[in-house]
Amino acid sequence: MRISFLVVLLVVWAAAADAQPRVGVDVGVVVPTGALGEHRSAGVAATVSVGPRASGLTPRLDVALAHLPGDGTVSENGTNSRRGDYTSAGLRLSAVYRARGRGVVPYGLIGGGLYVLTIERDRNPYGDVFGGLHTGLGIDVPLERVALTAEIGAVAMATDYGAGAFNFPTLHVPLTVGVRF
Repeated sequence: MRISFLVVLLVVWAAAADAQPRVGVDVGVVVPTGALGEHRSAGVAATVSVGPRASGLTPRLDVALAHLPGDGTVSENGTNSRRGDYTSAGLRLSAVYRARGRGVVPYGLIGGGLYVLTIERDRNPYGDVFGGLHTGLGIDVPLERVALTAEIGAVAMATDYGAGAFNFPTLHVPLTVGVRF
């Protein structure tokens, strides 16, 4: 899918939702799970998003970053896929469902995207771009002109690169707080 198509889709979907797109910035911690977490500790997560803050089903376009520090050792086979610092950067499109009402508003989301993975001192011979899925739950706390947010998610990428375990997907859990303008 071309990025321009995703942008056009987001704009049309946002217009149909009869809401003005809002920009959000979220930061927090990301926790590695499964094989990805064997030799990595919790790291930093950051997301910049664009989408309406309306009730019902609306789109959201995200640029997401996750960095997990490795333990600094080299694996037995001489590669660093399982142990080096792990960084993922993704462009993703989500369907967000917000409950109706005023005050604190819960929401859920699901979507997909493309992720670029890099691992310190390692190179994947098959490329660095992978498809992935994500899901999450969050709350919006509206203030006068902004909303504070808290969100927990799960990200699964269709690759075992970084996990070091054959045919295991790469999984991590971001926990973020942020603000929507």
